[in-house]
Amino acid sequence: MLNKLQEFNELHQLFDEKDLLAVACSGGLDSTVMCFILEQMQRPFVLVHCNFQLRGEESQEDQDYVEELSSELKYCQAIYSKSFETEEYAGSRGIGIQEAARDLRYSYFDELFTAKAFHKLITAHHQDDNLETFLINLYRGSGLTGIGGIPPRRDYIIRPLLAYSREEIKLYAAMNQIKHR
Repeated sequence: MLNKLQEFNELHQLFDEKDLLAVACSGGLDSTVMCFILEQMQRPFVLVHCNFQLRGEESQEDQDYVEELSSELKYCQAIYSKSFETEEYAGSRGIGIQEAARDLRYSYFDELFTAKAFHKLITAHHQDDNLETFLINLYRGSGLTGIGGIPPRRDYIIRPLLAYSREEIKLYAAMNQIKHR
């Protein structure tokens, strides 16, 4: 698994040894696996968690899980976590919940990046996400840019898991007994 990631990283020049990496971690399978891959690589990193408070107790349990995970990971140097009033934000701007969560998430990422909390931020998009994005954009009639799918890199945001399918990620988690939310 590591060889494939290293080849993908070299091909797309996502990060190098000098970069302090951050993982946008929900506590779900993909982002949790990314944390364990960085552990296996012996790469220092930080975690970034967004609590959108949309699922009651479950949202708090996700946050608690990510905080606990951060203390168990040897190479995790810090955790940045923020709770949002997502429904209020969406209502005040007349936008949907998904768009509101996206706005809040990327605003928080920008804030942390500007404060130099990390150099590169990993989001855990994988090949299946990329295919889904391609198909949605194709259906919507997007131009060439839109049907290009999810780019491996956009500014400081990188997506090394685009090297893997969802099945490969599941298999890695099973083989390494990785628990997730």
